[in-house]
Amino acid sequence: EDGTYWDDPDDWDDYEYDNEPDYVSEDQNEELLSFFDESENLFLNDRLEDARIVYDALFRLINYIKEVSYYSPPHELDIREVRARYCRCVFETSEKSVRLDDFINVMEIDVFSAHNENEYDENYPLLQDVIDSRPGEMEDMESFLPVWKRALNKRGTKGRPAVLFLEAISRLEGIKGVSELARKWKNNQPQGYLFWLRMLKSENDQKGIVDVSIEGLKAIRPGRFRERIAEFLIEAASELNEKEYLLLGKRERFFSFICDQNLLDLLDEAVTQDARKNELKALIDFFKGHKAIDTDEKTLYVKVLLMAGKLHDAFAVAKNEKSLGWSFHSNAGVVFGSVMSVLSGHSEMAGTIQGFLGGYANARSVYSQRFAVDDRNGTSFYIEIIKGLKQIKITKLRTSEYLSWAEKIGKNRIENIVSKKYRKAYERAAKVLGSLAEAHIAMGKKDKALKILNKYYNEKYNRFSAFRREVRTVVKDSHLLTNSGFLN
Repeated sequence: EDGTYWDDPDDWDDYEYDNEPDYVSEDQNEELLSFFDESENLFLNDRLEDARIVYDALFRLINYIKEVSYYSPPHELDIREVRARYCRCVFETSEKSVRLDDFINVMEIDVFSAHNENEYDENYPLLQDVIDSRPGEMEDMESFLPVWKRALNKRGTKGRPAVLFLEAISRLEGIKGVSELARKWKNNQPQGYLFWLRMLKSENDQKGIVDVSIEGLKAIRPGRFRERIAEFLIEAASELNEKEYLLLGKRERFFSFICDQNLLDLLDEAVTQDARKNELKALIDFFKGHKAIDTDEKTLYVKVLLMAGKLHDAFAVAKNEKSLGWSFHSNAGVVFGSVMSVLSGHSEMAGTIQGFLGGYANARSVYSQRFAVDDRNGTSFYIEIIKGLKQIKITKLRTSEYLSWAEKIGKNRIENIVSKKYRKAYERAAKVLGSLAEAHIAMGKKDKALKILNKYYNEKYNRFSAFRREVRTVVKDSHLLTNSGFLN
């Protein structure tokens, strides 16, 4: 955090990667794209035998490249669509006696995700993609589907085979067959519930989606699959204007995958429905009942405590943390800012404190991994923390305890940063100093504020011009500090 590195990044270019394979060049990718264009022309002109030969050669080449180097298809190439066309060529041109084996081979049904054995790789087509790749039905589908289903059933319930099996069941037995499979598989293969929900969505059965989502949330363990089930519930509840289910969906989405965005979405809905207090209690109970809270999740737990006005509980988590590393898996920054805000009476003139708290409160600790998030939320962690802190009144004893801790950890942070010349962190040190000074002024202790400013600006670090410059900026940007007469 504070300007240190494990090694010098300027030295990295000097390292020779003798065993590193060459990457596919831009020119080579352009040439590959031109070959795919040729195969597409053959396919669209019904020259399926010729297209099959070209597709076969191209995918053999891609597989070879992947064996010796990293390769990702160019974004101009819809690799799923191309594979679907190749599969259609094989299906249409194979002899009936070997069609099933050829189709199984070209569909690459045993491909699995390296990240999750139950995940489905979107770069590979479903049977429906193959059907949609050209006009007209695929011949002999009535006789082909049962043998296709039996072949997939032998592959088990993991990853791609499971989704292809669900697709076959949906064609042969309809939604009834898919629902029976989902209930049989449950958490062994969560794709069952997701496939069922997608079928209901295609039929615009919003009530059915609500019912199946609630059932799925009970059957599937926390994780990304359960998060997706919760999202089906959220979307359907929104369509039906069912506020209770909408709140349930957002709560269960957070319980499924603990991250900042899911928590913000839940808070925003709770505020909208005037259910903030109850939801914060549910969140605290959830964290307390969590078997093992990892470091990033603990950061969100501390924010929830602060939003609920439980400053002392948050303080108990952070009080023994170090004065450095606040930007990495630390709760000291947000608790320090919260203590400063409370001691200053949440004064709007204490701009340094409010900016300091806002920065740590709104810093992300667990990313949602969504491609896009809704930034239109009417709330933020900072807003909700201030709401929570304004609910509490602290005793003189607690005031003394909090101030003593804040001064100790704050001074240690300033001294560690400046004395060790972590120049990139001088601004942070100056803001800690400014926050302590603002709090003292807001508490009616202007002399103490001037004393601490003078100690670090004029005495201890009077030769550290870069740090002094940051302190001057903090003072000039603060209404309380500017009017203190410190720089006059």
